[in-house]
Amino acid sequence: MTALQEQISQLIEALPVTPPPDLLEKLQLFRKELLVANRRINLISRKNQEQVADRLISDSLALLTLVEYRPDATLLDLGSGAGFPGIVHKLVYPDLRVISVESNRRKIEWQRTIARRLDLSGIQFLPQRLEKVTPQQVDYVVAKAVGSVETLCRLAEPHLLSGGLLILPRSQAESPPDSAKLGNNWEIVLNTEYETAEPDKTAKLLVLRKVGN
Repeated sequence: MTALQEQISQLIEALPVTPPPDLLEKLQLFRKELLVANRRINLISRKNQEQVADRLISDSLALLTLVEYRPDATLLDLGSGAGFPGIVHKLVYPDLRVISVESNRRKIEWQRTIARRLDLSGIQFLPQRLEKVTPQQVDYVVAKAVGSVETLCRLAEPHLLSGGLLILPRSQAESPPDSAKLGNNWEIVLNTEYETAEPDKTAKLLVLRKVGN
């Protein structure tokens, strides 16, 4: 077991919920199939792809040590790429409904394929640009570094129910958002650092609540 794989096991133990008993097995299958598919589809960086896959899984799990989804909620994953973090979060929370938005059709088809291999239901795949997605009315939106905080708030606002949370992993070096620029419909509920899978590197997790209609 590599150091990163050991870290994944430790993150599973640190989750605030009891994970499904087959979680580690399914994460291993996800990783295996990702590496195989990456030979023909550019899903993740092909340089040190094993380590990249481990880091993506680890970082997706790290978010769940800080944010806990309520039962039967719906998550919108904006710019989901190869399924991070949405599919990993679905594996941890089997009852979570996930809407995965990714404009790259080859990546979204890969997500469909791996979802079937993992025997996952309750996932909708939208091969669209973020701006073209019709309002979804969800409880959570997660977006991994696909734009500024202000831009992501604008993109997420039509989709979030009042009281819903926008979950934004951000660079550690990024300055705090300007509340005035966010507008009156948002309040910051969490702005904290967390350890990433890269040695001696931290990132920030910013969570905002939609307070307007």
